[in-house]
Amino acid sequence: MEENIILQIKSALHSLSKAERKIGEYILQHAVEIVNYNTSELAQKAGVSSATIVRFCRSIGLSGFSQLKIRLYADASGVDEDLYTDITPNENVAMIAEKLALRFNHSISQTVNQLDQSLMENVSKIIDSSTTIYVYGLGASHIVAEDFTQKFSRIGKTVVNMLDHHLLSSSFIGTDEKSVFWQYPIQVKPMKLLN
Repeated sequence: MEENIILQIKSALHSLSKAERKIGEYILQHAVEIVNYNTSELAQKAGVSSATIVRFCRSIGLSGFSQLKIRLYADASGVDEDLYTDITPNENVAMIAEKLALRFNHSISQTVNQLDQSLMENVSKIIDSSTTIYVYGLGASHIVAEDFTQKFSRIGKTVVNMLDHHLLSSSFIGTDEKSVFWQYPIQVKPMKLLN
């Protein structure tokens, strides 16, 4: 699943070199026009070298300028450019909903592209075979741990979630090998590894 190229460029801007950032900013302002340019024309208009354009494309995960043009044509043509701006005061509800939908779809695409399927299958097997799942998260991660607890309890899993790590660690005493410790940020460890 391909990510939206406009949002992909926006999220990569902070990690690009100064010259590459210059191209990225130019593309964001002229996305629809870029599909009609060749490398030399874009380089001239953005005030950089043709080689920098190639480096820019590779920096954002593309094979080259041709792929950039194809992705821009698919994502930017016929789309209201205001969709790619941040939500502003006094914006109508319909525009806010469209912006949120665009970003939500982009986030799902990013997740799918970065998902390690073999790791997910291994973690699923560990959780499925576990008798008890111990969950821990501190601060904002505790909210994620609470959500995990609620969701997995609903499907019949025994989940122990405590904010106090002293109480949580003392509850490990009676665990068996099929128990799992799940910590946020994510680290899944069978209890036999903790002994």
